[in-house]
Amino acid sequence: MGDSFKTLPASSRAASFRVGRILPLMHAYLAPAACAALLSIAGAAAIAQSPAPGKIYRDAAESKTTVTTTTTVTTITPEQTTTATARSVDTATPSTPSALVSALKQGGYIVYFRHTATDFSQNDQNMKDFDDCPNQRNLTSDGRDQARKIGDAWKRLGIPVGRVLASPFCRTREVAQLAFGRYERALDVRGGPGTAGDSVRYQPLSKLLETPPPSGTNDVISSHGNPFRALHPEQSYLAEGEAAIIQPVAGGGHRVVGRIAWDQWPGVAR
Repeated sequence: MGDSFKTLPASSRAASFRVGRILPLMHAYLAPAACAALLSIAGAAAIAQSPAPGKIYRDAAESKTTVTTTTTVTTITPEQTTTATARSVDTATPSTPSALVSALKQGGYIVYFRHTATDFSQNDQNMKDFDDCPNQRNLTSDGRDQARKIGDAWKRLGIPVGRVLASPFCRTREVAQLAFGRYERALDVRGGPGTAGDSVRYQPLSKLLETPPPSGTNDVISSHGNPFRALHPEQSYLAEGEAAIIQPVAGGGHRVVGRIAWDQWPGVAR
């Protein structure tokens, strides 16, 4: 099924797997029309989740923003992870890389990067601590080059940078250092110990994403794909080097206003 299957949400992959298991039996025992009807239903279930830019992520009970439409958003509480109904702010959302860069030049955003290309023949299973780089999955030479190109493009574009927070893994810290020349080691952007399904694991990250940076600057986070996906299950998984542009919302919460691949920054800077 390949990489495209891996990027599907878990529920979609499960649906596709079940269809693959039962398909031979369907053809053996059901008429063609019945097979077609069942496959149509299964296909609809497998693609039910899709990204929806512009959603706001906050506790709906605390929402005080003037609203226009109703959307479904993720609410994170200390006790549990739930789905709640919140409302969409009536503002324009940048969409193209050029529009996103123009917005970033004004400041006020948080740019969440997944680290650039890594060597998947390596893993973190035997690492003794976060400074044990030889026993972690590290950047490839291409990944280091990608990080430098991101940094060069930001300098040429004149995007103002505030805090640079990096997950304590070697690959995320190296990206921050190569791209921005500095970083603060921050366990909060990794999510702390536990599993990705832990309902409280990503609360500190959620708080960071709803905290506006100092006026006229943008905060940068160098992290991983899993924390972003845990907070935004409706979004597709971040590719290596891809960034989500996040806007804190007055009154609490945040929204994803767009995404930029690593190789789009140099293109805008030309």
